Amino acid sequence: MPKNPETETACLPLIEAEITRCLPLEETGNSQIFFHLVADPRNKEYDLHIPSEFKETALVIEMLLSQKPDRMVRANFLHMDCRQHDFAMPNLHSGSTSQIPLIVLEPHWLINVTTLTNFDFCQRNYFLERYMLKRQTPPMMRGTFVHEVFDHIVQCKNDGSGLRRECSASLTNHALDLAFLGISPSELYDDAKSHLNGLFKGLQYQSVLDMNGIEGIYPERYIINPHIGLKGRIDLILKHKDGRKQAIELKTSKPWGQNVKPGHTLQVHAYHLLMMEKGEDRLAPPMVVYSGEAAKRVSNGEKIPPGFWNYLFREAPFSRFDAIKMMNKRNLIVSADTLMHLEFAKNPNKCRGCSGIGKGIHCSFLHDLGLEGGRERPVTLTTRPPDEPMPVPDEETIKWFTRYNEALAAEFAAVKEEPGRYFSLPEEDRLETGYCLRLQKIGKIDERGILCLESSGSNESELREGDPCLLSNEGGPVQGECLEVHIT
Repeated sequence: MPKNPETETACLPLIEAEITRCLPLEETGNSQIFFHLVADPRNKEYDLHIPSEFKETALVIEMLLSQKPDRMVRANFLHMDCRQHDFAMPNLHSGSTSQIPLIVLEPHWLINVTTLTNFDFCQRNYFLERYMLKRQTPPMMRGTFVHEVFDHIVQCKNDGSGLRRECSASLTNHALDLAFLGISPSELYDDAKSHLNGLFKGLQYQSVLDMNGIEGIYPERYIINPHIGLKGRIDLILKHKDGRKQAIELKTSKPWGQNVKPGHTLQVHAYHLLMMEKGEDRLAPPMVVYSGEAAKRVSNGEKIPPGFWNYLFREAPFSRFDAIKMMNKRNLIVSADTLMHLEFAKNPNKCRGCSGIGKGIHCSFLHDLGLEGGRERPVTLTTRPPDEPMPVPDEETIKWFTRYNEALAAEFAAVKEEPGRYFSLPEEDRLETGYCLRLQKIGKIDERGILCLESSGSNESELREGDPCLLSNEGGPVQGECLEVHIT
């Protein structure tokens, strides 16, 4: 909960504020922001000097305030110093590594970590995800299949027959999806088999992870935090015997040379920060596991040297500057629907790749409709066959789309913000809403994977058979362990 600045003299874990002004200090590259405390009835104005590391966030604040001068920007300030009656940014180059100063704009907007990752590759993916139909593809199904059995490979690294049973169960669950794609379960299995064999052998022969030092393996953990405005699902959390926990993300692609790909680094850093803010004080560096190169070599029947298997397991060291950079990107996403502007990618190869899969024309057309990408539109986005001229919207269409996009953006904002506000409520208040139910465990998980639970009182909630929901332990969905489940 926010603390009283009149009496607190230490580091404040959370300050809930409404920003009213932002002034750039051009001589230093820093900025000065002015704000009120949400819970202060006096409406006293405070100020905070923020260093250049927060420059992108400061620019977003400036643009939001200039676009709508009658509004204030809601923000959470995390781990700021309070000295008497003033606030100050802690020294970014010293102090506790577990207390990272952050500025989170519109914190109740829960941004999915995968959205953050796609945004890192190209900002305009945020608009494209909204207006382009998503179609399942065989490579996507292969990735889903490999992810679903990955935890069994890690937990039972010498259990070949158990792995085959897990594969069979996963393929059965996706039979309808595969039928729509026109591929059989056996075809998908054959396509994914080299990835499974690569991971299976990699865990046996690698020396990066001490598997004998692992005491707990927790797959598909859902993690959410309305204070930093992020949510996501971690492929795997490992608990080491020394007490450290570690976020693991699986990718069926290849790494970037000797390093983790930038977008994947951002993803596991987000999970690491979410774990930190949940109160996990002992964390190992997050890791990305790549199966792509191993799959290629296994498929080609190559002789693989023992030292190769370490190539699959890549740590992504985390620092407070990584967290600040990540939050700058998240804050830019929050501003997109108000500003209706996200830049075209600077790398022409990215635009060329999007054009090759049909996304380029949509990106360019959204720019013409008003979701602008900058003055210089990449030529590769507008490359079309001679018999397919580039569509040009008329003024009436642009006006209609602007109204439509504003209405849709407002709806999306409400959808993103409501869960954040809900998860910020105390447990008793959540119970009163009818969307939360206190449970007690009875029985064990049966052979169908169904766990029988019983409410501690009568079910007066809105939860019914077939509903998707979050299941958490006594710590609750934010501070405790959490899974995505369906009521059967």
